[in-house]
Amino acid sequence: MIYAIFRAAGYQYRAVLGEVLRLPSLDAESGSTVVFDDVLLGASDGETLIGQPSLEGAAVRAQVLRHGRADKVVVFRFKRRKNYRRKTGHRQGFTEIRVSEIDLGGGRRMTLEMEAKAKAKAKPKKAPARKKKPEAKVAAAKKPAAKPRAKKAPARKPAKPKAKAAPKKKTTAKPKTTTKAKAKETSKSKKK
Repeated sequence: MIYAIFRAAGYQYRAVLGEVLRLPSLDAESGSTVVFDDVLLGASDGETLIGQPSLEGAAVRAQVLRHGRADKVVVFRFKRRKNYRRKTGHRQGFTEIRVSEIDLGGGRRMTLEMEAKAKAKAKPKKAPARKKKPEAKVAAAKKPAAKPRAKKAPARKPAKPKAKAAPKKKTTAKPKTTTKAKAKETSKSKKK
C-alpha cells in the first residue's frame, strides 16, 4: 500500500489512492486536477521516505469533486453585567478532492488504474464449492426428536383485596374536674 503525507493550506493530510479528502477552499474548478508538491513523507512496499523538510520530485495529484460549506458554527459573544450580546454564525468553505495519483519520485509512482490492476492480479481464484457427503444428509435426517416442552402452570388469579378494618373510634380523655371540697378530703385522707 502506498500513501503520502502532504501539506496544503497550512494543514497536513494523509493521501491514500482513491480516498476523498476535504480541504479548505481551493481556487480550482470542479472536475479539474490539482497537484500538491509539498510531500513531507511517503511510504510504499514497506519502504518509508522522510523528507527534510520535503521529498524532492514527489507529488500528489487529485481531482476536484465539489465545493461546499460545512455545518454552521454559532459564535456567541457577551460581557456579563454590561448588556452586551452578539450572536453570529459561520460556515467554513471546503473543497472535496479524490486522490488519483501518488508520485514519490525515483520511479515510485502509483495511480488508481495501476492499483486496480495490481489488485486484480493478486486476487486469488475461488476454490470450487464442495458438495456435502451423503452421510451428512443421513445424519441430519436422523436427528433425535425434539423434547416436548414442559407445560406451563396456569396463571394465578389475582388475589382479592382484603377488606379494610373499620377505623377505631378515638376516645378523648375528659379532664378530671375536682372541686375544692374533694381536694381537701383527699388531702385529709392522705394525712391520716
